[in-house]
Amino acid sequence: LRKSMEQYKTLVETMNEGLVVTDENCLNIFVNENLCAMLGYEKDGIIRRPLAHFLDDANKKIYEEQILKRKAGASAPYELVLTKKDGRKVHAIVSPKPIFDDNGDYKGSFAVLTDISGRKRSEEEIKRLNEELEQKVIERTIRLQVLSKRLLEVQEAERRYIAQELHDEIGQSLTGVKLALESLMHLPADNIKAGIQEVQ
Repeated sequence: LRKSMEQYKTLVETMNEGLVVTDENCLNIFVNENLCAMLGYEKDGIIRRPLAHFLDDANKKIYEEQILKRKAGASAPYELVLTKKDGRKVHAIVSPKPIFDDNGDYKGSFAVLTDISGRKRSEEEIKRLNEELEQKVIERTIRLQVLSKRLLEVQEAERRYIAQELHDEIGQSLTGVKLALESLMHLPADNIKAGIQEVQ
């Protein structure tokens, strides 16, 4: 029994995750060293306190909902954000297991807490980079739309300019032809024939 207890203690104290055991009143009755390191407290700063002591209001609500599920026998993992002694946040996946006595009465639970703060920081960094990329895409799209609109305006102005030039040039040519015809109409027929032959 002593050997088994020593092996159990070695296992609990060397595991990479935090371990907490709570009683039916949700008070911590056992924690391992890794949980102490996660929260930045010595064991006596965690034992006999409720886990809710290390949670903000939003996470207290999550924890209270989970306790109801534990009392009903559920043991699905969930995420929780704990507050360290220095105020920093620790994102953790909590893997709980309820404890019942022989009469089926709830007597507490134990839970393994896996620190996923590094993963959360990576996710937030990826999210930030994606938002920056989306913003750049939006800005570039707006710039392209402005340039496209400007290009259309320049093309339209060029078309108007060319149309005006053609109009003026053709108008001048037609006016010249009209004046020439009018002057020919006042000449005798022989002079008209001579003028045409001269032009040819």
